[in-house]
Amino acid sequence: MYMVGFLVQTDEAKGSEHTMTIHVSISEAKARLSRFVEQTAEEDEQIVIESYGNPKAVLIPYRDYEQFIVWQETRRRQQALDELQALKRQIQARNVALSAQEGEDLADLYAREVIEGMIAEGKVKYEIEEE
Repeated sequence: MYMVGFLVQTDEAKGSEHTMTIHVSISEAKARLSRFVEQTAEEDEQIVIESYGNPKAVLIPYRDYEQFIVWQETRRRQQALDELQALKRQIQARNVALSAQEGEDLADLYAREVIEGMIAEGKVKYEIEEE
């Protein structure tokens, strides 16, 4: 035996719709999986699969799943962007304390290290001309 509930959802293609949410046990989901897949796909229903009354999974239309994946990826990218922006603010806060001369000295040191590394790897030839 399964319980039925209603969830109000807006679907641009259909306008405002009432999507039925059905709650079933795992054993019932096993016994009627084909039927529930058809209901989900054709009737736009959502089926919550429960174990001892606790929700464990949801069977939703594939279209809804695709929208969820897009939303999840957008959210992941936004979180990554937020982390990069926070890192940028931290770096900028550290660099504010440098004087112009200290900035130039640091840039010179870094440039020397890069050039020395390139010479050591054989990427650049460096020769001192004697007069």
